[in-house]
Amino acid sequence: MESAMARGLTARQAECLAIIRESVATRGFPPTLREIGARMGIGSTNGVNDHLKALERKGAIARDDELSRGIRVLDPTAGIGSVAPPLESARIRSLREQLGEAMAQVRLIEQAIELEEQIERAAKKLARPRLEMPTVDEPQVAQ
Repeated sequence: MESAMARGLTARQAECLAIIRESVATRGFPPTLREIGARMGIGSTNGVNDHLKALERKGAIARDDELSRGIRVLDPTAGIGSVAPPLESARIRSLREQLGEAMAQVRLIEQAIELEEQIERAAKKLARPRLEMPTVDEPQVAQ
């Protein structure tokens, strides 16, 4: 495998790329700019952004500026590990989990409504005036 230095990455760019790959491998999603900065000892997100722009320019990553974790590793030979899964897979997995939770809540609400309706029907039955059954007089036996 070709080293990151041979591909034209500086040591700091290679370090940044390794942090991104490690995050994707261990957590399933890329780090934020602040997380990268904390790992690299960079206090400013602008400094991290400069490294990411260089990595993007060199074809090692692609970025989606609309996502806080919008980094995807493109080049499997640039650094450690394998190619990161597309951002959509982690996002879709998260949305599926949220959808599952929402559906479970809907089922609970439906059950609560059904119980409420059963209680109302039972209350109506109890509130109805009871009709008294006519009594039948026993025939009198002649004496």
